[in-house]
Amino acid sequence: MPYLAGIVGLILFWIVLRLATKSKTSSIITGEDGAPSTSKAQLVAWTAVVVFSYLALYWVRIRMGNFAALPSIPHNVLIALGISGATAVAAKAIAVNSAANPAANPPQNAIPLPAVQGQAILNSSGILLDDSGKPDIGKVQIVIWTIIALGVYLVTVVHAVHKGTPDLPDIDRTLMILMGLGHSIYIGQKVAES
Repeated sequence: MPYLAGIVGLILFWIVLRLATKSKTSSIITGEDGAPSTSKAQLVAWTAVVVFSYLALYWVRIRMGNFAALPSIPHNVLIALGISGATAVAAKAIAVNSAANPAANPPQNAIPLPAVQGQAILNSSGILLDDSGKPDIGKVQIVIWTIIALGVYLVTVVHAVHKGTPDLPDIDRTLMILMGLGHSIYIGQKVAES
């Protein structure tokens, strides 16, 4: 039942996104350039995981007869949400400034990558590619560490549910450092490109 509560939270999150974007939920992760934004996608992913985790663990608390809200959100979870949000805002500011000053950012002659099996999804998504359509190591790094951190965090949440621990777990410090480094490289490359 705790997982059902988390899934209901994800459905409500999706409905709110549909209402906010007028039925185009993919537009919530679209950047200023019209391509999917790595930083916005990461912010949506962390928000979804925290919504699912909070409600699943709140259900554990209810089963124990405690109807009070979870007492706190762990420090590193707040930092992960904050880093994701700050990176999305910084990336948008860089993109807006670049668009406002086209002389400082001349268009590049992008050569499309040849379609390789399985690569078509990545090429169309833009989440792992730079503005010229080439793989971007900063984006690859931020996506890899985010996927690992989200996976480890969800395993920790599942363990907490089965153990009957009604508190949100924290994100491992090492993963936080690796994600922070990925964000630094990502923003640094965005600044250098603009």
